[in-house]
Amino acid sequence: MAGAVAKVMRRRYKQGTASSQPMLLPSSVDDYVVSDHPVRALNAYVSTLDLGKLQFKNTYSERASGQPAFNPAELLKL
Repeated sequence: MAGAVAKVMRRRYKQGTASSQPMLLPSSVDDYVVSDHPVRALNAYVSTLDLGKLQFKNTYSERASGQPAFNPAELLKL
């Protein structure tokens, strides 16, 4: 266990997927959702909202350190 922790601590960057790795799923959510699905109306509606005025937290990027918060608009869409 200690060896695994030491290995993670030595890593400098997040590692992405290798370019030779085949993809199992489509690369875009749009590939799953048909153009006239109701979820697209919800997406458009939430995109028009001013979440800061509606008193949602973390609507502006104010943090200088640490992992960034999730986008509140994306969480609302979920």
